[in-house]
Amino acid sequence: MNNITQVFIFCAGRGERMMPLTQSTPKPLLKVQNRAILGHILDKVQKISSVQKILINAFYLADEIIDFVKSVNDPRIIVSHESEKIETGGGLFFALDKIDVNQPLLTLNGDVLWRDKAEISDMEYLFSKFNSTKHDFLLGLKKTPEFKGYDGCGDFDLIENEVLVRDFSSQNLQINRPFVYVGMQILNPQIIASTKALHQLPKCFSVSQFYKNSVGKNFILNRINGVELGGKYFHIGTPENLELANQEF
Repeated sequence: MNNITQVFIFCAGRGERMMPLTQSTPKPLLKVQNRAILGHILDKVQKISSVQKILINAFYLADEIIDFVKSVNDPRIIVSHESEKIETGGGLFFALDKIDVNQPLLTLNGDVLWRDKAEISDMEYLFSKFNSTKHDFLLGLKKTPEFKGYDGCGDFDLIENEVLVRDFSSQNLQINRPFVYVGMQILNPQIIASTKALHQLPKCFSVSQFYKNSVGKNFILNRINGVELGGKYFHIGTPENLELANQEF
């Protein structure tokens, strides 16, 4: 099984749907059951003994994130302090000098909480499925109705052999899809490095642009696969979602 050596947690967003709670507190530092969301996530990551580096990006209210990281006092944690809004893909580009491009990278969204339901954590399970000869990205998925707090239409169809299907054209954005991406994925950083070297994407862009660029025949995503995860997941995007997580997490 692959060992997780490096993790990137996305914490740079403004959390605009969470206003006014995020007026003075970045969303990853809002509390669920008296602990910051980011604290819960770090608890899980820190339990994986093979992890050598934990990258956390920060932009909006970055000093709050930096101070929280200092309080955690883990030398493996590095803050990637962004000076402007560059989204998730731009965040990976910006931090590329801190990423080992020869090792798979686990990325996590800083506004998703989960409880593992199996002996092996979902992070480790996803990593066990990652194969660099087969995957550029491997996405963690849940059935759309099972993602607590999520109110979208879903992201993908998942067919045999972990194959993802998605038509990203604008007329099909509101089609209901059975699986949703829960903000946990494994990626090959060499894809990020080669794309940046070729200046193929703008400074500010979402990681989802890689998914869109991979769509091939019959809307199958090439070298981007998905795995259904077993844990209980909470998307914390609004004050109502935060309340739900406090009740059920």
